[in-house]
Amino acid sequence: MIIKEMKRNIPPFNADIGKEFDDKSIKLKLSNSYLSYTFIIFLFFGAAFVDLALNGQLPLGLGLFFTSLALIMYFVRNYKNLNEQWTYTRVVAESIKSEWYKYIVGGGDYPINEDVGEDYYKELFEKNVKEKVLEYRNNIISVNGIPIEFELVVDANTLKYRGLPFNERLQLYVNERMEDQFSWYEKKSIIMKNKEKRYRYGFGTIVGVGLIIGFIKLFNLLNLDFINNSDWFSIAVALGFALESTNNIFQHERLSIAYKKSANDLAESINKINDIDNDVRRDENVFSEFVEDVENRISNEHKSWSLTTNSKNLPNF
Repeated sequence: MIIKEMKRNIPPFNADIGKEFDDKSIKLKLSNSYLSYTFIIFLFFGAAFVDLALNGQLPLGLGLFFTSLALIMYFVRNYKNLNEQWTYTRVVAESIKSEWYKYIVGGGDYPINEDVGEDYYKELFEKNVKEKVLEYRNNIISVNGIPIEFELVVDANTLKYRGLPFNERLQLYVNERMEDQFSWYEKKSIIMKNKEKRYRYGFGTIVGVGLIIGFIKLFNLLNLDFINNSDWFSIAVALGFALESTNNIFQHERLSIAYKKSANDLAESINKINDIDNDVRRDENVFSEFVEDVENRISNEHKSWSLTTNSKNLPNF
């Protein structure tokens, strides 16, 4: 698969057909995460330093400076609309990848049908991909690095996949698409779960330590004159809620549950297609419908993810 760009050179489309959008999505995600984390960090230091300043231990201007930086990070993130741009770009990258796999293995709209001919399916594939890109352009106008005008060409290297025997295309889909996607969901589910635990335990530990110090001072259980009770407690609470806010912003728990569900759904589909007595392994038409069903499930996960990370509804890619 090759994209011929009218204004600049575009990397060839191959098994990672959404590379152009995938690369842009990664950059947008990094920018969005950077601004989100710096906002929370600056806000924490602003709140802590203002509290210390009110007790005469630091200049008030220092706290106001960090609070101002937090406010700047907040407005920059929202002005650039990075979260929405990242979500749009990620969804269209995955959508194009889904079309690619359906096309090369003969699934969904692109069954292997000698009576129809390959030219029809090639043109249909090109049309569907271009529509997704144009829909993206209509919704994200300001993204740099994505071609505005392009010609989509299916080359002989892409067509050779559709010429493979049925069993080889089936195994290609299982190994390169289903099992790869299953492993990704499993890995991300564990990562998100571990992050959620770290932030949750961090919140409980820090606020708990602040409370313990407060009670020790209140009842004079130990000599802690070197600790200003209100300062330590306020800072502990501020840091604890900074961790909890980070956990909520990045939706670690919800994403862990969603990824685990998607992994379980794909595992069921993998078990089904690996059953030698299943019609999917014997009938080209049944396999085509099976691929369409699997890609719809993956697409539904992407839609669920987009709603989790972005409050606005996205186009139906």
